[in-house]
Amino acid sequence: MLEATNKRSVQEMTVATAEEEFTPYVVSVASLMSKLMELKEDETYSLRGRALECMGHIAIAVGKEYFRPYFGMMMQCACEGLTLDSTDLHEFAYAALANLAKVMGDEFAPVLAELVPHLVTVISQDEGQFEQAEEEQVRSIHS
Repeated sequence: MLEATNKRSVQEMTVATAEEEFTPYVVSVASLMSKLMELKEDETYSLRGRALECMGHIAIAVGKEYFRPYFGMMMQCACEGLTLDSTDLHEFAYAALANLAKVMGDEFAPVLAELVPHLVTVISQDEGQFEQAEEEQVRSIHS
């Protein structure tokens, strides 16, 4: 129904129904995802990231009240993922954190004191890389 119509009211009712229908599965799916989000081996970082991504989607699907019990655990796993040496895992963690911020609203605010300095550092490091990549592309075109 989401794809078959452009009517916002129909889309909203469809999403609301999906949320209500998924709620009974949150406990079992979150239990499985929490195990995957704790994987520590380098070769499992992508799976760990996908589990974070999945939990972020679950948070959006079920909303703040149903997701609250998993918020702390997910924040811990996402923030820990940012300390590991995996760009892919970092991207999954950022996306999960964005979804958590949307869902949890003011309950996300206490995390900002720790998260914002990290994000500022990452942003300042990436600026030079983009400029360098553009310069390399220009050089390779002219070569």
